[in-house]
Amino acid sequence: MGKNLFDFGDQVFENKNNKVNDFKNKNNFETEKDNNINFNQNSTSQENIKDQAKKMYDKYSTYSQQDLISEFINTSKQKLLDGSLSKEKINQTASLLTPYLNAQQKEMLKELMDKIDV
Repeated sequence: MGKNLFDFGDQVFENKNNKVNDFKNKNNFETEKDNNINFNQNSTSQENIKDQAKKMYDKYSTYSQQDLISEFINTSKQKLLDGSLSKEKINQTASLLTPYLNAQQKEMLKELMDKIDV
């Protein structure tokens, strides 16, 4: 006996369910693959940050406080001139830091800002 309308409907429904499940499986695989890529990029990024921090530590660990201040002022002035740092950003950062500083640190910050002409 041939298929009736209900059998045909069941088959169409089953085919659509299979396609939906295939899509979900593929989508889950793609999402998992993307998550793995993001994790690997984050791990690589974290490793780069660690490497940069170590290089900076190695470079500046022997500097005196005055050497560090001079380096900070020179670098800040250079970045202001090349546009990679703005006076607004410096002022914003100083405003964020100020509540956490004691009187001596606040005075030092003010002196630093005066030296870089902010």
